[in-house]
Amino acid sequence: MFKPFRLTSVLAVSAAISLAACSGHSAGQVLPGTNPGFPVGSDRASTLMPGALAGVDAAPTPNVFVKLNAASVPKGSVSVAITLTKVGTKAVKPPKKTVTNLTKCTAGCTVPGPVSAAGSDTFTIVVTNGKSGAGKTLRSGTLVGKVKATKTTLTSPTLLGTVATVVVANGTGVAGTASAPSLAVTAKDASNNVVTGTFANTFTVTDADTSGATTLTGGASGTASVRTFTASTQNLKVNYTGLAIVSASLKPGGAGITGTTGTFTVTNADVAAVIVPTPQTANEIDLYATSGTGSSATATFSQKGWGSPFNKKFAFATAATGAHPNCSSYTITPGTGTGVAYTVKATATPSYGACAMTVTGGAGRTKVITLTYTTTGIGINGRHQ
Repeated sequence: MFKPFRLTSVLAVSAAISLAACSGHSAGQVLPGTNPGFPVGSDRASTLMPGALAGVDAAPTPNVFVKLNAASVPKGSVSVAITLTKVGTKAVKPPKKTVTNLTKCTAGCTVPGPVSAAGSDTFTIVVTNGKSGAGKTLRSGTLVGKVKATKTTLTSPTLLGTVATVVVANGTGVAGTASAPSLAVTAKDASNNVVTGTFANTFTVTDADTSGATTLTGGASGTASVRTFTASTQNLKVNYTGLAIVSASLKPGGAGITGTTGTFTVTNADVAAVIVPTPQTANEIDLYATSGTGSSATATFSQKGWGSPFNKKFAFATAATGAHPNCSSYTITPGTGTGVAYTVKATATPSYGACAMTVTGGAGRTKVITLTYTTTGIGINGRHQ
């Protein structure tokens, strides 16, 4: 016999479902008196289906954290990589690494490291100026710490700065005076921060001067022409003999290093001349006779840091000059490159006119002496027009 459908039964089931949904328990939570193998809000079929949450491993929780000080995270630091390389004396193969992008870490911060075994563990730490460990290395170092099975916070030593650019300061010397000035050598990282303390990498400074007027000391080690630097406390010393030179270039170098070359410049190196007999016009030798008085004169040259005690000789060259160019009426003794004092004589058959005698010493300095010859009837030291 047909039985009427009872609406009240359907409503009761619906109410029970609503009560469970509104009870404050979330999906996946087990209620008292229910099957503990099947959370409320799920059914047996979905629980056993491939791809469900059951059996999926969660990421391991780090047990090591590393505290970095402010000096280890200079301006421009973007990420830090911490790698576990050893447990005790045994190398970790492959090494375990975590990379953390840094935010608000200018005063130092604590970052997670890789999950590590208990014991004396060794880590390498690298700070770069790119996200996720990319970019240029700014600071790096090694940390050895005692790790516990539970959460362990290790304090990192100050990381060493990686030098990317070097600036060598300029210096000066005075010709004729020995000196040994110290010049600053400034190292910067890839984000243009000045690197202080011990460097993670080394660099050199090379003296390009081959005259012997300058030699180098300072830095950590090296030769008279090349010095190696390992820390910001090291200066460069230029040992200058006083010899008149133009300058000495001091160039930084090394693997991956760029920089600004310093220049050691010499001052007070002008060439001076004493002419006998004394001319009426400075820096001029005026001849007017072929023998006796007026037929010859001497010019003695000096330059601080070139003649005695340096035993360097001056050189000269002549070139016709003036309204009546004439270099054929003079003989000059000694020849080019051999003298300090020169004698200028008129030839047996001179003609009037002028010639420029350019004397070259050290440091690229020169002195120009004008040689003139006048014919009789014009007057002593008079120039023929």
